[in-house]
Amino acid sequence: MTKSEGMKLNVTGLAFLALAGVLAADKAQAAPPYSTNYSNTASWSGSAFESFGVSGSGSEVLGQTFTAPAGVSANINSFSVYCTPGVSSGYGTIYLSGEIFAWNGGTAIGGPVYSGETTANSTKSGNGTYQTLTFNTGNLVLTPGSEYIALLTTLNSISLADNGNNYPQLWFASESSSGLSYGGGSLEYQNTTYYGALNNYTYVAGSASYSILDWNANFTVTAPVPEPATLALGGLGVLALGWARRKAGAK
Repeated sequence: MTKSEGMKLNVTGLAFLALAGVLAADKAQAAPPYSTNYSNTASWSGSAFESFGVSGSGSEVLGQTFTAPAGVSANINSFSVYCTPGVSSGYGTIYLSGEIFAWNGGTAIGGPVYSGETTANSTKSGNGTYQTLTFNTGNLVLTPGSEYIALLTTLNSISLADNGNNYPQLWFASESSSGLSYGGGSLEYQNTTYYGALNNYTYVAGSASYSILDWNANFTVTAPVPEPATLALGGLGVLALGWARRKAGAK
């Protein structure tokens, strides 16, 4: 093999190295989305709860703040809460709206990015069983790493009309956040019967005993591209090709 032929083989080999770096980077970017849950229900004792609609005169807004998972994209598919009527009533069915707003640490921002309705049975369970209320958010796109609040309310015009302009009393499973890992956030509420307060008034944090709402939220997340590895592979290929060309030019 001549020296010239050897140099050509070296250049060819280095070109393949650079191509391998590009292909590896493309493969990393094509990593499939994965599912993850926020859940703080594991240690709930069954006895702690936060009241909602006390005596039909207020506290008609209750929510849990959270931070959307980090990544290239973060979509919320659904969230669930757990409730029982505070008193048995003749409502038959209780209509409840679930809404998601952006959150700035004390108030909700702008309009709801999600709004949906579900129902609860109005008869109080004699054995303390809580009903699961699930809101299917339809793969709602969130901003990764940003803060939001998932709200429960009967003040939405649809739910208010469906409840005959009444304010049903509900109890929601909640607890202290001490020692839990659940995706961050806190229980927040408002003593109001005014729907416009949802994104205008400052919220009140729950007490030490009821500092988080028991809930479960499901997300679909796309992992970030491993930028340092991509840059290293690309840089190695460029440097190798430059070195080979200089060697060939020096012949």
